[in-house]
Amino acid sequence: MKIAFIGMGKISKESRDVRQNLLYEVTKKLYHQYNTPIVIVCDKEYKPFGEMEGIEFVPSRYSQSQNPLMFYYDSLQKAIKCSDIIYSFGFWGGVFSFLIPCNKKLITAIDRIAYQSDKNSKLMRILLKLFYARAFQKSDVVVCNSYALERYLIASYQLKNTKVIEYGVHINRHLEHQNYQSTTLLKHYNLIPKSYHLIIAPLKPTNAIDTMIQGYQRSSRHYPLVIVGKLHKSLYCKKLKNIANLSVIFIEDREKKEDLDILRANATSYFHGDSVGNDAHALLQAMASKRIILAHDTLFNREFLGEYGLYWRSPNELNELIKKVESDPVRYHHYTQSNYKKIITYYNWREIAKRYYKLFKALSPL
Repeated sequence: MKIAFIGMGKISKESRDVRQNLLYEVTKKLYHQYNTPIVIVCDKEYKPFGEMEGIEFVPSRYSQSQNPLMFYYDSLQKAIKCSDIIYSFGFWGGVFSFLIPCNKKLITAIDRIAYQSDKNSKLMRILLKLFYARAFQKSDVVVCNSYALERYLIASYQLKNTKVIEYGVHINRHLEHQNYQSTTLLKHYNLIPKSYHLIIAPLKPTNAIDTMIQGYQRSSRHYPLVIVGKLHKSLYCKKLKNIANLSVIFIEDREKKEDLDILRANATSYFHGDSVGNDAHALLQAMASKRIILAHDTLFNREFLGEYGLYWRSPNELNELIKKVESDPVRYHHYTQSNYKKIITYYNWREIAKRYYKLFKALSPL
């Protein structure tokens, strides 16, 4: 059994690229623990996340950012020559699945619905829906990162060959202690440990950043709201700056995982506004940091948090939750401990790699 991964483009934001983390953690464990040969067909400018001894890298002739169609076409051709099972990040690999001979298997991994993005025109959304349908039709298995996403795809495309394998995270190593790095970072932004609320997310409408700011500002607050994300030159980001008062602190220059973990570990609570299930990894990182989580009330978020999340649908509902958290955060201690336990027992890379190995073994022709 030899597995080829395709779809890894040039990485620009190491700490936020979920696929990069999955590729590094899962392939490393597959190779070293299960002796599984691994090939990664990647962007010609791709740089590995860390030391990946024993993993074979095959660069594509094309760049994913410059020519995604040719990048996937070329990557798939290379993967066919050197593997039994092809794992495609995203739907593009399935678009060219007519190239795959019947003795090879194709897995298409979906972690978001691209045609729901605000960036796409109406025509592009129609085309993307067709591309998804084509990819699903030719895939031996469609891997989803949540049961809510799986249900959506089954209902939308009548799929019968799905498998849920979530993402994993590591526990936050900055919990329960302060060091020079933590102290320096917090002091730089005049932040006091356990005395601020936190959002770490792309600043776009599907993450409901404006709703969270409005909810936060409905009442006077004891703690500031820290928002980590790039303020692009868009109408939405302009709106965010216009509605935010002086208690809202925007941080644009922090992208390193270490810095983000420090901010998570020292926050009182974490606001999660994802409304379409595209940012489950950020939710897991908050759980791994033992934070009280105030989450947008969606099926995706409830799947991960269950009864241990505080849910809101409007600025008024969020306002009331913030009041409760600021008045007595200790009452939610069992929430943070229960979510942390889920990371230890289920949403960790050891378990995720084990599930992937079982999937690959079941598809293996040998």
